[in-house]
Amino acid sequence: MKPEECIPLVIIIAFGCDQYNHLQPLTKVKEDLQRVKEIFCSSSYSIYPEQRFIEIYDKTSVELRNEIQKYIFSRSADQDILILYFCGHGTAIGRDDFGFCMKDTVLHPENNVILPTSVVKLSEIVGSLNIKNISLMLFVDSCYSGQISKQLKISFPVITVEITKTLVAYTGSFFGLVSSCSSLEQTYDIGVISKGLKDICEQGSEENIPFLNFGFLPEQLTERIDRHSKGDTRSRIFIPSGRISNLPLCKNIQFSEPPEPVNTYSFTNPYLKLLLVMWNGGNPIALTPSEILEKTGSQSAYANHNKLSLEQWELVKDTKNGKRELTNRGIEFVKGGVKIPKTIIENKNTRICVPAPGSPSLMIIEDKDLLGDINIQLKEVPPKY
Repeated sequence: MKPEECIPLVIIIAFGCDQYNHLQPLTKVKEDLQRVKEIFCSSSYSIYPEQRFIEIYDKTSVELRNEIQKYIFSRSADQDILILYFCGHGTAIGRDDFGFCMKDTVLHPENNVILPTSVVKLSEIVGSLNIKNISLMLFVDSCYSGQISKQLKISFPVITVEITKTLVAYTGSFFGLVSSCSSLEQTYDIGVISKGLKDICEQGSEENIPFLNFGFLPEQLTERIDRHSKGDTRSRIFIPSGRISNLPLCKNIQFSEPPEPVNTYSFTNPYLKLLLVMWNGGNPIALTPSEILEKTGSQSAYANHNKLSLEQWELVKDTKNGKRELTNRGIEFVKGGVKIPKTIIENKNTRICVPAPGSPSLMIIEDKDLLGDINIQLKEVPPKY
């Protein structure tokens, strides 16, 4: 999928909380959301325009639901793509669902467990998106979920495996997941996914491809998540082949445009001989290709006479009856009044010709030998074209 094709289809919603009414506050969620915006919309390698980015910070569950609803109502066509990025506290709900904790999330006062009714469930979001057949690429950078998982005696990788199985069964190949979880203290919020993504975007790939797709992540992101979390993270990356894996993530900063295919031509003496034959001592004549071969005795002149019509030279042209004759510029060149570049470059795709870099110019001069005979020769002069 090319960026110009996917941009109208993609919205990035980054959401999370630092300040909770009932949960321990975090300190770096805002920083993380800003990093996500930088990755997707405001760096030299970014693909998506800023109007494609929506940030939901320190809002309530109702406000998050309203934003998701507004997004769904704004979709005019099926098969759009939502990149959803969460950073903040999260909780396991059963074995096949996950809860995003917003500002108003509530803890049960006796056992200190989050009430599922006070969070926005992943199943809610996926079920709503499915109404419009929207594909979802989900990033969950939740530092609190590891602690919650311990209390529930369910490891976070198991949770995300179950989530993935359930959602894939429900959505097919239109769902991708990248999740991380710290098993340290619940205040240890470090934004490991966004840092890993930024590393990948800033490093690029040695493979000379113009863009990095989401399918590039499974082999690249796990190691970076582990490094940023100092080995204390347990990540889960699931990106199915197809629509999600082909979605462009960013420009590849190591990409270099391959050189345009070109033909290079240099004006040589057989070309001059052909021009002089057509010049005919000051009485220009038109010749057929076979007559060119006959009169010049040069296979090279016969094979290359069409090149004298190329842009930058333009010394010979076709007549109405299929012969070849000097142009006005060709006549002036033979008379010594016009200079041409010695070497020209023709783009094989566009057929546009330009002087070769550093090529000298050529002009025709007349020189007398010791017997007084006039010789017509080519002379190289400083470039003028």
